[in-house]
This record gives sequence, structure tokens and C-alpha cells, in this order.
Amino acid sequence: MKTTIEKIAIMQAFEDGKTVLCLATRLEEWRKLDSENPLWNWGVSDYKIKSKPKHIWANEYSGYRSIYETKNKAVRGATADAIRTAVHYIEVINDKN
Repeated sequence: MKTTIEKIAIMQAFEDGKTVLCLATRLEEWRKLDSENPLWNWGVSDYKIKSKPKHIWANEYSGYRSIYETKNKAVRGATADAIRTAVHYIEVINDKN
């Protein structure tokens, strides 16, 4: 059960244009809340803000990787012995749980 503060945060995120997921008790998976004016039935449904995947860039070397928050930092941080530079990795998020 979500607290009032958690419910407000989810509803505010929806108002701010973020994707909100809904899990009705009769369903087995989270679904995007598509309504323009949802009913917010907290008694029979649960809601959460859809997670955004993290992006990182890596320089790959023999036996290890150096991780960076931006592509530019990865490019600047690469050394001559890099096997691959500024490789973009995107987190996979399972919003079914």
C-alpha cells in the first residue's frame, strides 16, 4: 500500500507528462496509463512511475572497461591502447515487476 506522499508523487509525475504504469488486481502485468483524466482507484489498482534507463559510455581495454557518464568524457578519457572507445550501453528495465 502506498503512502499519501507516494500517491501524490505518482499523480504529480502524471501531470508533468511522465509515463505512469498501472497494475489492476485482475491483470498480471503493468500497463501504461493512457487516460487523460484517470480515476486513480488505489483500492483495486497500483501505480508507479515508469523507470528511465541509464545510459553509460565505456572505453574497452584488454580485460577491463572504463565507464563514463557522457560520450564526450569517454572520448576524452580514451588512451591509445583502447580496443573500442565510447561504446554506448543502455540499461534494460523490466517494468513487469
